[in-house]
Amino acid sequence: MNQYLWGNISADMDYEMEDPEEEIPIPANMNSEVLLMLFRCLRDRSLQDSTLGLLIVASHVCRRWRNVALGSPELWTTIPLKAGLRWAEVALERSKPEPIIIHIEATRSAPGPKQETVARVIRDLDRARKFSLNADGWPSPTLLDETILQPLRGLSAPLLEELSLVFRDAYPDAFGLLGAQPPTKLKTLTMHNAWFSGPLFTAPAFTGENLWSIRLTGDSPRATTASATQAKKNGIQAATQLSNRKGIPFPLPNITLHSLTRLEARAKFPSLRALHECLERLVALEELHLSHFAAVEEQKPPGEWSTGLGTHFLSLPGLQRLSLTGRGDYVADLFVSLRLHVSTKLSFICHLPIPRHDAFLQSMQRAVLSHYAQAPGCFRQVSCGENVRILYFSATDYDDAFKFYVELIDSASKASSLVREHHDFLHILLPSSPFRGLQTLYFNDVRVLEDMPPWRDSCRSLDQVSLVHIQARATYGLVDALNDRNLFPVLRSLSIKGDVDAQVLEPLVQSDRQPPVEIRKR
Repeated sequence: MNQYLWGNISADMDYEMEDPEEEIPIPANMNSEVLLMLFRCLRDRSLQDSTLGLLIVASHVCRRWRNVALGSPELWTTIPLKAGLRWAEVALERSKPEPIIIHIEATRSAPGPKQETVARVIRDLDRARKFSLNADGWPSPTLLDETILQPLRGLSAPLLEELSLVFRDAYPDAFGLLGAQPPTKLKTLTMHNAWFSGPLFTAPAFTGENLWSIRLTGDSPRATTASATQAKKNGIQAATQLSNRKGIPFPLPNITLHSLTRLEARAKFPSLRALHECLERLVALEELHLSHFAAVEEQKPPGEWSTGLGTHFLSLPGLQRLSLTGRGDYVADLFVSLRLHVSTKLSFICHLPIPRHDAFLQSMQRAVLSHYAQAPGCFRQVSCGENVRILYFSATDYDDAFKFYVELIDSASKASSLVREHHDFLHILLPSSPFRGLQTLYFNDVRVLEDMPPWRDSCRSLDQVSLVHIQARATYGLVDALNDRNLFPVLRSLSIKGDVDAQVLEPLVQSDRQPPVEIRKR
């Protein structure tokens, strides 16, 4: 028997399959396990457009193929919403008793499933192992709420392990989702652009004993404001609440999450103490990513968010990675209040200018010295780069055991010069003990340092530097510093990529250093 994998089954489906250009012969005596592998491949390819078209075509090849396809519930567990109501119901039936996967792509930019199909599939949420929703205002905010979000509040999902709700140009209140019965098997939770007027899960029995990852993300403040304005024009009801609220509270209060290892949250906390109290309940945390976490009202004095903590420090010895984004002084306040293992990877994005600039520098310096007290001289490489509104500073060792990355970003509505802020930041860090083992320096751009190079105060950190890389043009100030033997007593090589001005480099070339500095042009 020589069968061919092609056909037109428009009588069975809501669309037509195109005939292939060439007929592909399929061996009749294919092993059942190999045949099942083929079906899995066809199913996965079909899921790219949320159908099971290829799998359905294959099930019509012959009786044996049909029996294998229909007798394998695992092939039908991902429900094909775009194939229409009939095929969604067929998949729901054929997938029994296996848990199912529901993905709803409900956007105005692409053809989506019909409302009746979505409503039907949602009723089987109690069988779902994975549920994901990518939605804007489809087809209207009211229908989005009535068809999807309201049923989620009234249904239980005892088998649910992965929940992902991504909203674009739609900002629904996610309070009380899956509130009928706690999803005890939930492992990962992802939400984008949702906000919470109360806890996400209202069932008192929810313990989150299997929950290991939470991602609560959102647009940047400017993007959110612009989206809210556009949402108002489109008639989205939640836009007013979005633009008026003071912040998104953390939606899992008063719950000790024993298994949570990763938290990424754009969630507001009324004070540093409240943030500490939340983190204290995350006893197994390994990765922490927080952005814009200080809920500060404009009329409050600067710094009030972090007052009242006294000498209390929060110990997170198991934390492997810490990433903070927000106003520079609040980032520094949180960092200085934590006690972490010296090998924790650190990444900070600090928004400037700020009213507490000096306090920011002092807190950052104190936190760096405290954090690396047990590893003096741990950094072997430092990279500095700038553009008009951003300075990045990256420090690491050769084995990647220690990593420290900071961005200083001009977040003002109009670009302003942050030369002094950038210089002050380098000035307080480079002389400190963690950088006294430096051997290599990288500069992406040194323009911001032309007038105020910080090197004169950093000689104790530079006496082991033997190699300097420059990614942009060399400046007189930098070359003079490199030529100073008190600053760089063991400098051996200068590597330059970019335009090279021989006149600028002349003092270094003609120096009587022994051995002379090798200049390499890349």
